[in-house]
Amino acid sequence: MISTIAAVSLPVHILIRPRAGNFVYAAAEFEEMAGQIETAKEIGAAGVALGVLSADGRVDVERTRALIELARPMHVTFHRAFDETGNLSVALEDVITTGADNLLTSGGAPDVLTGAARIAALTRQASGRIRIIAGGGLRLKSLVEVARRSGVYALHGSLIRESADEGGTRTLEANVRAALRLLRQARGEEAMART
Repeated sequence: MISTIAAVSLPVHILIRPRAGNFVYAAAEFEEMAGQIETAKEIGAAGVALGVLSADGRVDVERTRALIELARPMHVTFHRAFDETGNLSVALEDVITTGADNLLTSGGAPDVLTGAARIAALTRQASGRIRIIAGGGLRLKSLVEVARRSGVYALHGSLIRESADEGGTRTLEANVRAALRLLRQARGEEAMART
């Protein structure tokens, strides 16, 4: 993490997640998350992404709020644990109550294109109280359509290429540049349509 933060001029946000699986954490896991947040602050991260649910599948407002307060002054994004809740409208209000700056969601769908209409509804409900970020299964070819359908221009995705000869995956600068160009074009078209 330290080398990544030192190597790039962009703000780095660190995922706080002690294990794979569900988002209901035991006391020891919660303490581990608090330690990860402290480390992220110490090494100069701009923000963290986290999410805690209760056993009944709702946002654990109290424990999430405690982690967010610990994380300040870093920015905090409530991640896609949100999409695992039973009622996204109620969960949105709970996430706003925690004090998170951003909410990352696919609209409860397997991918952002499928969930774009729900993301749009959540954005309307949020009414500027939290920034909605569309993320989950985002592809370069669907990026503009996701932005148009959801009305969200804060997007999260992996612009990577599988590369067997290079040993794994690699983010392609060309894909990042193409994504930015497409988003600027889509925003410009939307602004023109409103005038």
